[in-house]
Amino acid sequence: MLEMLEGALKKATKSDVIVVSGEDLAEGENWEAKCRLLVIPGGKEKSYEKSLTKKGIYRIQNFIKEGGRFLGVCGGAYFASAQIEFELNTVHEATGDRPLALYGGVAYG
Repeated sequence: MLEMLEGALKKATKSDVIVVSGEDLAEGENWEAKCRLLVIPGGKEKSYEKSLTKKGIYRIQNFIKEGGRFLGVCGGAYFASAQIEFELNTVHEATGDRPLALYGGVAYG
C-alpha cells in the first residue's frame, strides 16, 4: 500500500517522495524546510504517537502552523484528529484523545 501511495504522489506532484520514519520527523535535521507536503498514510494510528514522540508531534504541529501542508490517509487522518471513535464495541475499537489534533473534532469510523 505504501508503495502505491508513494507512486501516486510522485505522479500527481511531479516531485520527489521520500519515505521517513517517526524518528526522522522527531529528530531529523530541518526536514520542515524541504517538505512541500507531509503525508501520514494508513495503519494503526495509535502507533504513530509512540514512534513520533512528543517532539515529533510538536514539530508537525509547528510545520502546519507555519504554512506546511498535511495529508492524512485513513489512519493518518484519524491520527490528525483531536479524538477518535472507531469501530466501537468490536475487537478493532479505538477511542480517545489524540495529541496531533490538527482537526479539533472527533473522527468517527
